[in-house]
Amino acid sequence: MSKINSQKLSVFFARNDQSGKEPVREWLKNLPQDEKKMIGEDIMAVQYGWPIGMPIVRNLGNGLWEVRTSLVNRIARVIFFIHNHKIVL
Repeated sequence: MSKINSQKLSVFFARNDQSGKEPVREWLKNLPQDEKKMIGEDIMAVQYGWPIGMPIVRNLGNGLWEVRTSLVNRIARVIFFIHNHKIVL
């Protein structure tokens, strides 16, 4: 993969227009601090190193990707897409 940017990408949380909720942000807030840190580090790797591949990022097709973070007993997955040099979680 060749780099598409030399600067970091901005990160945004998708918001439900009707409820105003941001599901990914709410999910992250409810995780233990150590898991939030690990997931945040992987999102930051995407933010500063896009494009990157496995084992951190997997292409799901149709413009969707997932950040895959290996936690102690499971893999956390955060679905995202890129739009206008922005990561939308």
